[in-house]
Amino acid sequence: MAVTIDIESPQLDALIAKLSAFPARLGETIKTAMNSVGPTVLGEITEQRFSGQGPFPVEQHRLGVRTGLLRTSLNYKPARTTSIGGELVEVTASMGSPVVYFPVHEFGFLGRQAVKSFSRRKPGSKKRARRTVATKAFERNVNYPARAPLQTGIRERIDQFSVAITGGLNELWATL
Repeated sequence: MAVTIDIESPQLDALIAKLSAFPARLGETIKTAMNSVGPTVLGEITEQRFSGQGPFPVEQHRLGVRTGLLRTSLNYKPARTTSIGGELVEVTASMGSPVVYFPVHEFGFLGRQAVKSFSRRKPGSKKRARRTVATKAFERNVNYPARAPLQTGIRERIDQFSVAITGGLNELWATL
């Protein structure tokens, strides 16, 4: 035989109300924290990992600057929340670049690469002048190692995201 005991307490009721409001605001709080730190982190990564005169050894996870195109195209896409059912919310943000060669530097590439036709100057001798020789298009096997400057920079600064999110959650809990 089961016995039901009802406990009524204003403090318990307040705690239950506080806990029920917490999940609803959790995703937005995390999103705000990530967006407050993301651009700063990207700036630090850009300064540290996408600067200087290269080429750098692969182990340094850095890229030197030639034209500045990749460096200036790096961007932080602000975090957004997506409901994934019930009270579950997913928070996502991203960093990257639309430059076509960025994935090759970040993730590496092993395979065949097409080389367009080009002209080159063939060295001459004292008796004859240099001449231009046309080269036909061809394919070659390449193995570009993953330098991963962005991934490495994010891993090094993950604590900045953690501190911001923890601080945001503590502020949220204090206001509830």
